[in-house]
Amino acid sequence: MSHAYTIFGLAALLLLPAFTAHRIANHLLNRFSPIARLVVAMSLWVLLIWTVLFVLAPFAMIRTIPVLFLMTLLAVAACRLEDKVEAPFRFPQLPFLTKAGLALFVGALLAHAARMYTTGAIFFSDDYAYHGPVVTEWLRSGTLTHPMINFASYYPLNSHLTTLYLSLPAGNFRWSWLVNLYWIALGGAALVALVSQRGPAAIACAGLAGAMFLLTREVDWYGAALTSTDIAGSVALLAAFAILVHTPPSPTGRELVVVSLLAGLMIGFSIGTKVNNVIPGVFALGYGLFFLRRMNDGWKSSLPYVGWAALGVFLTGSYWYFRNLITTNNPVFPVRVWFFTGPGTPHVFEQSKMTWFFRNTEDVWELGKEVLRLALDWPTFFGILAAVGLLFGCIIVAVWAFRLIRYRDTQLLTQPLPWLVLGALALLVVYPSMPYSGAYIGSSELLVARRYFLYSFMVGLLVCSWLAGSAGGRKFATIFALVALVVLVHWPRTGAGFVGIVAAVAFMAYPIMERAGWRVLSLLGVAVVLLVVTVRELTHDRPWMTFQVHRERIGFQQVMDALGTLESGARIAQYDHNSWETWHLYGPHLTLQPVLLDARGDEMRPLRLAYSQRRERPYDALGVPGMRMTIPPEEFLANLSAVQLDYLLIGRWDFHPEWPPQRAILLSSSALELVVANEYSELYRVVGHFTDTTEKDLN
Repeated sequence: MSHAYTIFGLAALLLLPAFTAHRIANHLLNRFSPIARLVVAMSLWVLLIWTVLFVLAPFAMIRTIPVLFLMTLLAVAACRLEDKVEAPFRFPQLPFLTKAGLALFVGALLAHAARMYTTGAIFFSDDYAYHGPVVTEWLRSGTLTHPMINFASYYPLNSHLTTLYLSLPAGNFRWSWLVNLYWIALGGAALVALVSQRGPAAIACAGLAGAMFLLTREVDWYGAALTSTDIAGSVALLAAFAILVHTPPSPTGRELVVVSLLAGLMIGFSIGTKVNNVIPGVFALGYGLFFLRRMNDGWKSSLPYVGWAALGVFLTGSYWYFRNLITTNNPVFPVRVWFFTGPGTPHVFEQSKMTWFFRNTEDVWELGKEVLRLALDWPTFFGILAAVGLLFGCIIVAVWAFRLIRYRDTQLLTQPLPWLVLGALALLVVYPSMPYSGAYIGSSELLVARRYFLYSFMVGLLVCSWLAGSAGGRKFATIFALVALVVLVHWPRTGAGFVGIVAAVAFMAYPIMERAGWRVLSLLGVAVVLLVVTVRELTHDRPWMTFQVHRERIGFQQVMDALGTLESGARIAQYDHNSWETWHLYGPHLTLQPVLLDARGDEMRPLRLAYSQRRERPYDALGVPGMRMTIPPEEFLANLSAVQLDYLLIGRWDFHPEWPPQRAILLSSSALELVVANEYSELYRVVGHFTDTTEKDLN
């Protein structure tokens, strides 16, 4: 596929929904503040993408041309909408500290984008286990086919849709990091919007909080991965709050319908991204209900708008759960819960929970200190700041609850901050008993998956920014300078200098922004980016992504180079101790056909079928192939012959230094011809029948 097609197709896919979202926001919500309209437009961007993909999916037409056609129709229709904004967006006169805070966030955002563009996305084990295979099958089929094997493939996949969308022109995932950049930018905009009514000092701190959010290890790491599941879910909830908070006084019926539906759509999108988001999502819905009641002076008159909000939650939050319900009779398959059955029994997940570690340790105090150390390491300074914010949030909630009980003032229920904090605290309280909160299944090594409570971290930073609205003067300037220095020093990869330079440029360019206006600046920025990207793409030839499976897998790039030379459509399988990490089997051009095998040599069936038919499952605790099962060689080779493979990849790892037991059986057959071999990987071509055996040196 040509570079020009990829570049301009990608630009069109980015800009067409952006233009449409902007026109809709300015037409329907013209009385909203500029920052609120920005959050609305950015939220509409992802919702337009979600809608177009679901419209085309039943017809297997999720391809670049049909998607561009629909997006163009929407943009043309948006041109007919009248721009009713009373005062067009202008860069306001802001105090020095506010400019500096916003410039720091913009600098960090641009630095992250520059690093991603020059180094490429770096994918990790979850990408190879299910993120990559799921989106690759969608990309190849043009529809939202049902995932295949392991536990995670049945989880809600809303955030994967945007990855699919921006992968269409290139036909691969080289530009997937743009989706993560979008969610990070929306997160910063939501933070600023939620505190903007507290004054310039709060806005400055919100800009700083946005930079901290971007510079944390979790966001920096997952911002380079294939999909931004944890980031997207947290940010969508904050965006829903920001939209509700900025509703102008005495809203019209049309404004309330739009606000109710849009907030519901973002809450539903979050729930359809990860089931854990139901916890803070309930508190977001609670705030929305009392907000609508206040706007309509009672429950009866607010019911239509509550209905619109419920519709929004249902539309974007229900699809994946209904699909599981229809195909498995369990909306949260494979988890066994209530009367819903599945292979994910409580016993399977028990040892992965934080509570299991506390129940099975003799030194609870030492374990608690280690958990706290890991939980605060965002880096630690950021974690402490967020923890302080949540501590103050607890005080705010306590005072709020006391006044609510004492004075029976239901107007207190329309304050957003307590609901935000309650959702964040509830997530923290539930976290220790959640699967994967203490270890991965099958591992005894303690971990704290901070990404699972990223929402709590963001709310902690938000509370700090909120409280800073009453600060000012020299004292605040000193604190701001010190914190900004810490943010710069902790930039993990690109380096403090680059962030500082970009932030300084953004700060110095502010007067130009004030004079030029956002339209001129936006067009100029798009033109410059297109020029730079076009020149670089035409003069540089590099792989579509950086494969970083595990550092222990020496020689893997040699195998990937060989996979890129195989004939399109070739069927390839693998045997190693992590045989569920199969994304690389599609090859660098995504033209190969992976075949998942169990230990017996049979082609694996989807987990839902294997479980429902009560077959003796050839799966380990993850619902993936168990490679250590013993089987008679004759039976194994007979099973393998029936699969009709073209290639076979055999691998081992430093932490599993032995070869999988199937290797010895395979090498006893004359069916394999060596293509590539090194100390850790062997790629074979199938040239005969596996049942034909000869004496071979197995060393």
